Amino acid sequence: MRVSNILAAVALTFRSAVTAHMEMSDPIPFRSTLNTHSTQHDSDLKSPLQSGQGLCKGYEVDFADASGAGTATAKYTQGETTAATMKGGAVHNGGSCQISLSTDIGKSFTVIQSIYGCPTGDGEKLPFTIPSDAPLGRVILSWSWISKSSGVPEFYQDCAAVEIAAASSGATPKVPFSERPGIFVANIALANGCTTKTETVPEYPNPGPDVTGTPTEDSTTGCSSSAVASPAGASPAPGSSASSGAPASSATAAPSASSPTTLTTLSSPAPAASEGLRGGNFTSIAVTTGSTAPASIAASAGSISTGTPSTGAIQISTDGSCGSDTKCPGTSCCSSSGWCGTSALYCGVGCLVGFGQCAGNSTVKARGLLGKFRGS
Repeated sequence: MRVSNILAAVALTFRSAVTAHMEMSDPIPFRSTLNTHSTQHDSDLKSPLQSGQGLCKGYEVDFADASGAGTATAKYTQGETTAATMKGGAVHNGGSCQISLSTDIGKSFTVIQSIYGCPTGDGEKLPFTIPSDAPLGRVILSWSWISKSSGVPEFYQDCAAVEIAAASSGATPKVPFSERPGIFVANIALANGCTTKTETVPEYPNPGPDVTGTPTEDSTTGCSSSAVASPAGASPAPGSSASSGAPASSATAAPSASSPTTLTTLSSPAPAASEGLRGGNFTSIAVTTGSTAPASIAASAGSISTGTPSTGAIQISTDGSCGSDTKCPGTSCCSSSGWCGTSALYCGVGCLVGFGQCAGNSTVKARGLLGKFRGS
């Protein structure tokens, strides 16, 4: 009897591990086992982001492959009310969720719906409305979740390529897309010490104009008082940079050796919206790349490896890896471990400049640099 009880307990534990956590199943995320456009699959997509991971777990690099792994898995129209579908067996008593859009390949996310008390179960539909002035073309849609009862504070996120078409009639948005808040990030390294309290429904400092449910007050620690709008602009016309897979027309263009790129590194009071997105105290600022650049900042301070490409043809990475004969797409950095990403963990110490974008190789004080870019 004891043996059978032990076996039953082991089986239950294994089943719990398999069904643990939640994921988005529609739209289908990058690297999902449901994504038939991808040759790379993450069988553990339901798991939370690890402390050192970037947003989208780094899978936003797939967006560059517009006819392959970055193919849009859902199509929407401006002003349309639709829903994201949840999949999984452990809702951890719910928590707080956000639906966001990125027009710059995952460097910033603009919140279009905040949902308290989410998720509630397998197959749940999370309603949201595509803003009437949302950017057109192919963009990244994010579902993020901070669970209530995980034991330790966690942050979950799935990202998918979607396509937005123009509405037949242009309704006036209640809030301009450019004035919506940025995604709230907590409990991972990018959050710069912003954490949520367990057994609470975390309250977003700035949930935006579209909110459902009720949060728990005093449920965050070390987070800024407001989330600042991401640097999104007016809707580009069909066939413009957004629909081709490049950032929207108002977003920063892909950097050259002397143009700015975005690093998510500093914790600070909320600056002007034009400086970039932050959720909680998740902060983006512009720093200059190239040999004359000021700054690998804070956690990424130090010298940066140059990285030397092989003598053969260098291909654009389609699986998130880089080095040797592949380089990162767009403005992604190639980390010392050979993976593409856009955070300071990828762009800082050990960044392989020959296989992607990197920050500078000098160190400055965080507040001094922030003041410089504010013009103070």
